[in-house]
Amino acid sequence: MAKSTSLYSSWLTGLLVFLAAIAPLTSAATPTYTTSASRSSGTATPIGGANSKRIVQYCGTLYAPSSLNKVHIADTVNSTRPVYVTDVIYGTWSMQQNKTMTISFNDTNVSPNLPRHAWAWSEMKTVQRAGVSVSMGLRGGFTYFNDNSTFEGYYGALRSTLQKYKFDGIDLDIEDYGEGRPNPITLEAVIRLIQRLRKDFGRDFVITLAPVSTAMAGSGGNMSKFSYTELEKRAGKDISWYNVQFYYLPDELESTDTVDAAMQHGWQPQRIVIGMVTEPDFGQDVWVELPKVAKTLRTVFAKYPALKGVDGFDYYDQKPGGYPAPWEWPAWAAQQISAVGGNGTGSASPSSGARKLVFKA
Repeated sequence: MAKSTSLYSSWLTGLLVFLAAIAPLTSAATPTYTTSASRSSGTATPIGGANSKRIVQYCGTLYAPSSLNKVHIADTVNSTRPVYVTDVIYGTWSMQQNKTMTISFNDTNVSPNLPRHAWAWSEMKTVQRAGVSVSMGLRGGFTYFNDNSTFEGYYGALRSTLQKYKFDGIDLDIEDYGEGRPNPITLEAVIRLIQRLRKDFGRDFVITLAPVSTAMAGSGGNMSKFSYTELEKRAGKDISWYNVQFYYLPDELESTDTVDAAMQHGWQPQRIVIGMVTEPDFGQDVWVELPKVAKTLRTVFAKYPALKGVDGFDYYDQKPGGYPAPWEWPAWAAQQISAVGGNGTGSASPSSGARKLVFKA
């Protein structure tokens, strides 16, 4: 975004920021955007290179819970303010037994192909054209990848969906065990899945996993039921990084204890993105007020400056802006990294990948 060269342009920019901030976002109408980019592909332009800090935004909820109010992820790339988000994990996807893929809609699994969801895929492309990587958030049905005799059928359905919607990556949030399934995915099946994704989609495709913090520390709960240390040894070269859930234990990010435990277990900081809950709806036992989280983040980034970044779950009503302005969190997260210099393996400055998007309201 160009720097203002006059008092008038500075005043006008400030006015636009103010108007965008107070614009009502609870309407069912979808904001529209225009862009100067001529590209029609959904593929994002990588931001900052492989060594940059990541500000990862989970947006698993496309509609506000128990309503039809749309959650506008495209507001993260509104041109009236800097773009801080580098990666979006979009939708809560599941593989079904009949080899079809569904998204979660008000706690119900539905087809992503329904016309009423078309606005969401349009906004996804807007985010990608701004230079932000968008990954599929795969959350359920991992058990179906276990059987060698049926793997190709299920993998084919996953690959086709990734291609159809032109995702830039995939986040594997393996919690089948937590869903009470009797046959959680095995380590061997996870490795096979990751290696096939890497082979078919290439080196630029983002492949991440989302283990809970205690799984990375090698003690306590592990909802995936396999060793992430062993996974890293055998398939780490095909994994981009880990979006670690540092909200598995009560009040976890009030201190650095679980981050320290993961490091002491042998993990390299550059392999880890610090995951945090961004809104209290997720659970009061794991929700930590932002000032306390800010203190912890600044401490761990000072102690481990090579940490990969921060991720936030979940977008739709996250603090500090709440439902009217959930796009404020990526800037908040980047501020915590920048407060300690952001000098590990990259910076947390605004994205240079924004492509002159214009918000029309």
